[in-house]
Amino acid sequence: MRIHRICIAVGLLMLFHACTLLAVQLPTDEQKRAERLFRDVYGKEYDRLAALKNVPADKVLFSRKLWDASKESRESPELARYLAERAYPFALADPAGYPTALEIRRNQVNESKDRIESLAALASVLDRIARWEKPDQRTKPAMELIDVYREAAELAHEASRDADATGYLQKAKAAIHLFFPATQAATLLKDIQNDHAFFELDRKNRAEFKRWNGILRDKPDDPKANLAIGLISLREGKIPAAAPYLKLCSLPDLRKAGELLMAVPAGDPAAIGDAFRAATNDLPADRATLLACARFEYEAALRQDPKHADAARMKLLVKELPASTVGIPNASFVLLDEDSTFAKNVEKLTGEAKIRWAEPGYLSPGSLSVTSGKPKTVEFRSYSFSGITIAEVPIEKEFRYLRFAYKCPAGTQAIIEFDNTQYCVGTVKIESKQQRILATELNRDWVVVTRDLYADVNTKFSLGFMKLQTDGEI
Repeated sequence: MRIHRICIAVGLLMLFHACTLLAVQLPTDEQKRAERLFRDVYGKEYDRLAALKNVPADKVLFSRKLWDASKESRESPELARYLAERAYPFALADPAGYPTALEIRRNQVNESKDRIESLAALASVLDRIARWEKPDQRTKPAMELIDVYREAAELAHEASRDADATGYLQKAKAAIHLFFPATQAATLLKDIQNDHAFFELDRKNRAEFKRWNGILRDKPDDPKANLAIGLISLREGKIPAAAPYLKLCSLPDLRKAGELLMAVPAGDPAAIGDAFRAATNDLPADRATLLACARFEYEAALRQDPKHADAARMKLLVKELPASTVGIPNASFVLLDEDSTFAKNVEKLTGEAKIRWAEPGYLSPGSLSVTSGKPKTVEFRSYSFSGITIAEVPIEKEFRYLRFAYKCPAGTQAIIEFDNTQYCVGTVKIESKQQRILATELNRDWVVVTRDLYADVNTKFSLGFMKLQTDGEI
């Protein structure tokens, strides 16, 4: 019996060992070939430098050689990846190699299938660089580090990796405290808090949506479930998505709103607005959302028919009701000084336009400054912004609003031009229909402008370039 037990134990151990071996991912033929090529060409030099401790300059030069070879081996992805992996640790041997290490990690972010992990790897290099730089030179790598952490957090949140998302936001907060003075840190920390609040709200909405959607699978006409999912859609500004659910709600006012929404454009936006307002009596917790929807519909009714029989009442309500966020898409373009690529392009220019780092910008440490009296054209080269579709109720890849912040420390007038549409401040003489007055006096402190492009241009819109002109500074 004892021998039998020993045999069973040995057999189980052998089985466990076999399963362990099967669980290990064996290298592919291409990976083996990449390693053989590396060993054949660079093996001796790699081994010699790896064994030495006090030759950082030689290691940095060797890392650059390997990285250049990696970039020239794009036709063999495995070889290029293998060379980059061997180059990276040598690049970190001395600060002189940090640019190479940064280049390797940025490239891996673009090519990696796991963008979250590659962003985390990029963050480790940026953190090292920011710590090494002198305090007055830390702004750029530190800002990129925070942006990388925030992107990793967003992707982790989208992948339902909530613990990772929270962890990346915490790392971003730690970096802000470490690398920025209190005056700049306050604004950046507010952005992180907003990210965290959005993640929490989105998690709550997803959990709520999942719960109620499960009920609808068994009972498609359940009024409470339809009402709940309809309100979730409204909170996210998705009126068309909310309509089918609202149509099946038990509350008469919301059902009426749903029916009218489904009948758009035949439905009367004024009646839809009234339905949303009436629904607040039964749904006080969602009062703000419903009133915002009502205002949105009243504004649409006035645009469709300025001489509407009920125009006077609707105009008064538009002034009283909270500002509508319905119709603003979740996606957005972030431009100007908050785009590192754009900032780099501007910095190459001299005299008329530059990035000012000496004082805080509106949302980030820098801001674009123009001091020339002549129009200065600035090209956006990091994305394709031409031909953006403007819509009253945007769907995916459509937009409606343009938001920017500006201030004019000196001068009497300034013009901000996007796609031949000019936004004017100060003593600008209006000479065309494309000009819009923002203010008759220049603001010396930051002011935020939100423009409804559906009202301003109502067609395709281009952010492929912009022009800035002032007799002082903007």
